[in-house]
Amino acid sequence: MTDGDLAAEGSVEIDVKVEQNRIKDQTEQLMVPLHECIDANLVRPESKFVLPKCELPPPSEFGPIESFVSKAVQEQHEQGADLPPNKGYKALTDAFRLKNDLPLLKKIMLAMRTSQNTVHCLTSVSKKHARLIHMIVRFDPFAQSAEEGDENNNIIDLTLVDAHFNLLVVLVSANSTLLVPTISALWKLLITQEDASKERWYRVHAALATIMFMCPTGKMEMFPIVSSNTPFRKKEESSLRWYYKNCLDVLEYIASMEGELIALMIDRCLEMDVEIKINDGGEVSIDRDSHDPGIFQLDLEEKAKEVLPEDATVDEMADRLDSIMKILFEYIESRCEQDLSNAYNIFSILLRSFEKSILITHKSKFVQFLILHLCGLESRQMEHDAEASLLYREYASKLIEIILDPYRAIAIRQCAACYLASFVSRATYVCAETICEAVSALLRWAEAYVATLQSSAVYAVDIRNQCSLHSLFYTVCQSSFYIMCFRGVDAIEFHRNAISSSDSAYYEPSRIDISAERWTRLCEHPLQPLRYCLESVRSEFLLISKNFDLISEQVLSQLVAEEKRLASEAGKQRKKRRSTISTPATLEKERQTGGVGGMGHGMNPLDSFFPFDPYLLHRSSKHVEPFYGHWEEPLPSSVSDDDNNEENADLEQDEILEEDDSSDTDAESEGDDSDNDSLREHEGGDDRSFEPMSYDSNASDISNKSAESSVFKEPSIDDKRASLHETWANTLKRSRALSIENGSW
Repeated sequence: MTDGDLAAEGSVEIDVKVEQNRIKDQTEQLMVPLHECIDANLVRPESKFVLPKCELPPPSEFGPIESFVSKAVQEQHEQGADLPPNKGYKALTDAFRLKNDLPLLKKIMLAMRTSQNTVHCLTSVSKKHARLIHMIVRFDPFAQSAEEGDENNNIIDLTLVDAHFNLLVVLVSANSTLLVPTISALWKLLITQEDASKERWYRVHAALATIMFMCPTGKMEMFPIVSSNTPFRKKEESSLRWYYKNCLDVLEYIASMEGELIALMIDRCLEMDVEIKINDGGEVSIDRDSHDPGIFQLDLEEKAKEVLPEDATVDEMADRLDSIMKILFEYIESRCEQDLSNAYNIFSILLRSFEKSILITHKSKFVQFLILHLCGLESRQMEHDAEASLLYREYASKLIEIILDPYRAIAIRQCAACYLASFVSRATYVCAETICEAVSALLRWAEAYVATLQSSAVYAVDIRNQCSLHSLFYTVCQSSFYIMCFRGVDAIEFHRNAISSSDSAYYEPSRIDISAERWTRLCEHPLQPLRYCLESVRSEFLLISKNFDLISEQVLSQLVAEEKRLASEAGKQRKKRRSTISTPATLEKERQTGGVGGMGHGMNPLDSFFPFDPYLLHRSSKHVEPFYGHWEEPLPSSVSDDDNNEENADLEQDEILEEDDSSDTDAESEGDDSDNDSLREHEGGDDRSFEPMSYDSNASDISNKSAESSVFKEPSIDDKRASLHETWANTLKRSRALSIENGSW
């Protein structure tokens, strides 16, 4: 409506400029609440991200533009959607399309936000303005606002950025259907440029924080956007680091996303973790291809022999994983420093991810250290009140619960036993009482297991399947032996002091019972749990048993003799492998009859792994080291008068091999018969009887029954004394297997 039209209708003459100023004042009054919503005092007080307000140009130059924008949008809104845009509206779309006049474009965005009814027109019937809205949402103010300062520097026009982001906030607050595309556009502005400037990083997060405050439903839409844009694990390490840092920054204004985000990062870490394979010899590879171990080089210092593809090297994958793990460690530490109660919230998140993802991931090597680190932080803050430290005990309790759960798969329960053994052994903050409770729980389950067995179910029809028939039992037993190898001295001292002290009533005897009677009954059982352990675990457990009288002298002498025989058989097998030409037939025969006792599983019959073996990622390892216990010799040097160095061990082994040269020659000529001598020895004898243990019988009765049914023959007193001295001295001369410390993944 023009001034002439008003005069023709008999209206009072109106000054156009006065009317424009009056409308502008009314518009600004209407827009005050929206401006206040963007103020710092209304965007989460604890948030560090606040979107700056925009200063309007002088009225003399801003008024005409504001009037032009309002008129163009209003006319386009009133005409039909099928009609072509009017000249003024087309000028607006061209300004966003061409981007050739950025100062004018900035004023247009300010005018859209402040002019009368413009926001309402744009958002009420979005179909009519779909193209213009799309251009506004997809506009990149950072790419278009760089002005040349000199030949080396680019100066960002932050006023254009602020004008654009404030307009987006207004549009989203007026129509929530624009929420998801706006959040997606802002997030892509952030992640597309690695290590962006501080101004860019701050303003994008500030815009997102403001939108989340004005539209709380956006908090539910943010995580799907973050998850769907997660970079591929083989992208550059800098890209991954930048992305996940920004993900954790989002938690400043969307704290409710913490659980989902940490679980997402753990899943991505697991994808990289499982690609890095470390075999028993210490070689590192990715999907059966190998490369220079680099930061993964173990104490064995064995180099890889094959070459990886150029786009998939061990070092690169390790760097990526190391960066993300470091980010997670630092985040957990910062949260715990803010408030210790945060540690319990994060622990519940990690525990859910552990049960859902980590536990069922075959031989995960690094991600589980997040739990060890978090429990260590909580324990360190509660060091003056040890009884108040709860997280590591809760974690151990959860693992025991999984082991005892009959409705879970056997493989999951075996993994839980390995996790329990490794965690209790390696975490330096685990108290002696918890060690005793964990070992006692494992022994209690093992005793219940053998009590339910019928005598006919003890041995497999094919002895090579003995491990798989009782796999959970052997894994649980090995876990208890493993804990004693690392923490046995502390546990034994605590148990004996607790039983003999005046406060013994405070401790339930059954809860911390690791007495010699229990170990003797377990080790002399016909299932022979020590025979199917890792060689290093078996030898170390025998040493600590000797030094602390964990096993009766009679049973111990028999076990030492068995250990010597197994070592001799292993030496024979190694010598055969060195002297035999490898063919498909010989390799298959070795697979079936090689290893400990002819079990066909090499030196690791249970395919065991201990998930908290040394942490090999260098940059993030500093977060683990304060809470991690490395292997230390648990026994004093005075256990044996014999020299226990590697040279004597090698000489002893050579003597054993030389003594059996003739028998090895005969064995090679006999073929399968010689390889199955140990099988016949184990299987033969139908006259063996076995009576299962029960909870009703006392310790002495059970021990006597087990001794009667044992596969070992009772020696005379003189033979026992001589055998104990000789076999134990020979055992001590043998070198220690390195798998205790260097991993058995």
